[in-house]
Amino acid sequence: MKSVRFATLILSFASLCAHALGTHATWQGTFLSGGERHRMLLQADESTEGHWTVQSLAVDFLTNPIHLDVASFQAGHVVLSTNAGKGAFDAHLSQDDATLDGTWTWEKQVVALQLQRVPNEAAWHTPLAYQY
Repeated sequence: MKSVRFATLILSFASLCAHALGTHATWQGTFLSGGERHRMLLQADESTEGHWTVQSLAVDFLTNPIHLDVASFQAGHVVLSTNAGKGAFDAHLSQDDATLDGTWTWEKQVVALQLQRVPNEAAWHTPLAYQY
């Protein structure tokens, strides 16, 4: 009986710690630009208060690696500026947190983009390498 109580206590503590740490989420998707297919992956952490912080953004097949200049993820609206204004992502989070719907701009070319939330273990590995 003591071992059952101890196991219950350990599981409760683990659950409490996981909740206190917040949630790590990954959204990914593809888009066409200049006749080429590109992949984008956005990773963010949600605090226990519901505030999101963008951790990384990856886009494959670009001439320059992505560097985040400004990242805002508030009230379900994501606004990112990259590479000294060369790139931008502007999207809204769906009610169920499953998709980010918006636009990606690179060198003044704008494309519609939808990123799907995926389990972290199923996300594409970064840095993005040829994985089709």
